[in-house]
Amino acid sequence: MARSSLLALCLALAACSSSITVPLDPTRTPRTSAPTPFDESSALFSDTARAFIAALDAGQFGPAYALIDEHFAFGGDCDYERRSIWSISDRDSARNWLQVRIADHDRIDVLRSVDVPSRERVIGLEIERSSDSIRAAEHTASVRPRVPLILHFSLDGRRIAGLAFAWSTPVGTFADCL
Repeated sequence: MARSSLLALCLALAACSSSITVPLDPTRTPRTSAPTPFDESSALFSDTARAFIAALDAGQFGPAYALIDEHFAFGGDCDYERRSIWSISDRDSARNWLQVRIADHDRIDVLRSVDVPSRERVIGLEIERSSDSIRAAEHTASVRPRVPLILHFSLDGRRIAGLAFAWSTPVGTFADCL
């Protein structure tokens, strides 16, 4: 008897719930589970990164510097000669950094892209790097930093607005460079 009463109650509730309609509010935007809209500038990140690294590797200051955004805001790189972190705070210091990297015959080989879910407008790159300073200081042809290189892009995706490594500590340490 209890089983048939429970079954009858379920059927009654199901019948009632299917006949209830909720009036739509014309001023309310319906919720959807649509994906985030595509940001067209993000499609340019890889091309911008590739062009910058190609110009750096070829020792072409003008084309590489042209890809550094006028609002370049932050940066940090490994200084293998001094075994320290090079701080890049604005476009002028980015220019100085770039001149030194080109004079040092710095080369970056991209090994693969890495996911950087906690940051926006960036790509992460696992790299191998060589330069005169690396060969002199480390007695090897190249090094592979422990952490990925992070490139931050301008709003239009055509310029680099920041360049640093994803340091393993809040303040970058040279140990991440090796």
